[in-house]
Amino acid sequence: MRGGVTLGLAALRATGFGALVLLIWNPAAVRLGVGDAPRLVLLDASLSMTGHGGQWRAALDTARALAHGDEAEDCEVRLVVVTYRPGEGPRPATRRIDGVIVDLGVISAEQYLGHARTLSTSWPLAADQYLTTSPTYDPDSWYQLLRDTHLSRLAEAGAGEFTALAREAWYDAYSAQVRARQLATWHDLDAGLVALSTARVGAALVDGLLSRTYFRDAPEAVRRTGLAGAPMAELAERIAGLGEPRSRNVFLCGAGSGRAAQPE
Repeated sequence: MRGGVTLGLAALRATGFGALVLLIWNPAAVRLGVGDAPRLVLLDASLSMTGHGGQWRAALDTARALAHGDEAEDCEVRLVVVTYRPGEGPRPATRRIDGVIVDLGVISAEQYLGHARTLSTSWPLAADQYLTTSPTYDPDSWYQLLRDTHLSRLAEAGAGEFTALAREAWYDAYSAQVRARQLATWHDLDAGLVALSTARVGAALVDGLLSRTYFRDAPEAVRRTGLAGAPMAELAERIAGLGEPRSRNVFLCGAGSGRAAQPE
């Protein structure tokens, strides 16, 4: 944290539980891979999640208040408590609150900043957590530091870095599309649909990386890139027509989808 250590900050550190902000995560987003960031959330320090009387319902209510307007009432909520030091804070756990599955994870502030400084093929689905979330308790402006850290990393990244990531994502999308076609030929329709969905998301990631556009989650990514519901033949044609990304001027589905990340 920047600046001097205030009395309130010292007290929080003494307890070892310094959660700062509350965010909301849509479970449709991809799971973590190597170098990927946790899929959100920071809790107000007043919301103790330990013990029999842990404030799970209060945390859920706060998350709902900050959720995107089209979140379903029973949408799964994933919370991440951000602590001052590794190994502190509540124990990761999962609860069912008012019919909603609430999953709680824990990460230190420095680890989270490390994720904000990392770019990977899933960047179009990860950036939203750094750039468009709302703080509820952040006396030291740590969330602004998180946002600035990610924006600085974007400013440092050249076109070649994003093109290399897009090329890697293209390989994954192409492989998934080929796999989907093979499974359909073998009449394994269920597995084929899973592979087809993976290929659609992969193609959307290529678009997002080349245009530096990020999305709220995977469903939004495929919807905004025009890939939602794309049949196998159309998807294969679009992926094959793209070829391996080699230039920042090559786009899979055109610019303007999602939100373009602009370093400030």
